[in-house]
This record gives sequence, structure tokens and C-alpha cells, in this order.
Amino acid sequence: MGKPLRDGVAEAQKCALACDSMPTMPARFLAREPVATEARASFVTFNPIGVVLAVMPWNFPFWQVFRFTAPGLMAGNAAVLKHASNVPGCAFAIESVFREAGFPEHLFRTLMIGSRQVEAVIEKPRRCAP
Repeated sequence: MGKPLRDGVAEAQKCALACDSMPTMPARFLAREPVATEARASFVTFNPIGVVLAVMPWNFPFWQVFRFTAPGLMAGNAAVLKHASNVPGCAFAIESVFREAGFPEHLFRTLMIGSRQVEAVIEKPRRCAP
């Protein structure tokens, strides 16, 4: 996408750091939080919400995606990425990283659509399934 090599390397290292820290995140960030009420026991709990669509910009083509995807997948969600139209190679490289890491094939998917098609994906997501 036109970044100087040192900036691209720094972005990739930041992504790796985010992924390296993810295995311990669910236990800390998704743990039940006790809440003081008049009931015997009350708590806030966090559950996966399902498939999350991310529409990402081009300027940090890896970091923006990893900062969304790594915690989302660890929380039990699936992810669908509509990346900026000028960085499709980055989108497919990220998809490949998750597959090579052993994630299920359809847990993270890239949509090759234009910005004008995003609304249709949101309105009728089943029509857009592979």
C-alpha cells in the first residue's frame, strides 16, 4: 500500500504482539463481573455475538484488522472483512494467516465487494455467504 519498509515491518510486529497476547485475554476481559444488588448473586457476563462485519480503511491494512479480529475471535465471534479496495492482497494474506494458525476455515472470511454493497450484506447476510 506504499508504506516505507520500516513502517510495514513495525505494523507487522504490532500485529504479532496483539496475537501473542490474545490467548490470555479471554480469561481477563470476558470473566464474569460481580455486581452488588439485593439478589443473592448478580453479575455481568460477556457472550459471543456471532458474525462481526468489519469495514476497514487502507492506511493500516494489517493492524486495523488484527486489532479487531484477534480479540473478536478469542471472544468466540466469527469475522467477515470488507477491506479497502486498494489492499485486497493484505486481506487475503490475513485470511491465510488465520487458516495457517489452525482456525476453522470459515471463521474469518474476506468479502471482495465494493463499499456500495456493504449495506446489502448487513440487510441480507445469508445471501452473501460463500
